[in-house]
Amino acid sequence: MPAPHRHLPGLHPALQQVFLPPEVVLLIFLPFLLYRESLTTSQREIRSNLRPSS
Repeated sequence: MPAPHRHLPGLHPALQQVFLPPEVVLLIFLPFLLYRESLTTSQREIRSNLRPSS
């Protein structure tokens, strides 16, 4: 059974005030998420969600 304290870091008082600048999200987390989604999304699904931007 996993330790419950590992899954609830937001309940710790010192970690409730963590601030991430937007640059950190854009440079570190977003590329990883986009890469992972590119591996799990089919081309058929991408085509079905295409819409013209206006």
